[in-house]
Amino acid sequence: SVLGFGSRHTPGPFVQACEHFIYTEDIYGGAASQLSNDSIKLLTRAVRQAIQEMGDEGGWVNLGQIKPLITTVQPLFFLQNAGFKSMKAMVQSEPAHFETKATVSGCAIRLVGGPRNSP
Repeated sequence: SVLGFGSRHTPGPFVQACEHFIYTEDIYGGAASQLSNDSIKLLTRAVRQAIQEMGDEGGWVNLGQIKPLITTVQPLFFLQNAGFKSMKAMVQSEPAHFETKATVSGCAIRLVGGPRNSP
């Protein structure tokens, strides 16, 4: 497993050659307050796929099942590059797109409004 780190000015081929790449600005710059539109689209796509494959009738999926799907859709996705320490923090930063609830096994997620918003 190859882990790289560097600034946002690091050449793309180097970033892509790494399994995980950490931007130093994210380490020293504090937590992000909002996801980029691309990150929201990626996360929404992963949640929709998870709902189709594993969701209950209310559209809820265990948060732990989402991250492997994100890395399948976007292999270079690395949570810390988005500026978050956990998937839960990342999802909760976007209440207009995602709902969360506590479960016995941790945390569940769904798209706002439930299954009617999934294809």
